[in-house]
Amino acid sequence: MVKSQSTKPIDTLEGLDPEFRSKLDQLVKALEARGYKPWIYETIRTQARQDWLYASGRTRPGPIVTDVREPTDKGHGAGKAADIIDGRPHPTRKGQRVGWGSWTGDPGDDEAAEMAADYFQAQGEEAERLGLVWGGRWTLSGGGKDEPHVQLA
Repeated sequence: MVKSQSTKPIDTLEGLDPEFRSKLDQLVKALEARGYKPWIYETIRTQARQDWLYASGRTRPGPIVTDVREPTDKGHGAGKAADIIDGRPHPTRKGQRVGWGSWTGDPGDDEAAEMAADYFQAQGEEAERLGLVWGGRWTLSGGGKDEPHVQLA
């Protein structure tokens, strides 16, 4: 695991488990072949980042985004997981990406949400086709899904 106190996401492909890196590369290519622009948002995770994420919806405002207190040897902490989001341009927010599709309140936000839902469905299909675990099958304690998450089985 990377030693750092930063709560910022790390998106480097360096240091990823070789088997996972190969499948991640295949996943990105498959999504691009379907017309998507996958954006690898986070790969390796520090304990400081995990603590910050775990606090969301618990001790700091926001939705619950993880049920994991510590980076594990199966996921982000071991370089065997990534969070990938929709990198296509937002329909109306100039310079912004669709991302999670969680935009609200402005014109084009409903369309962005639909684009993200379509993207995550495709990501889940392709990830599972490659034998990866897709977080969109999980239900978090806050009721949400972890659709951006893929990891080795």
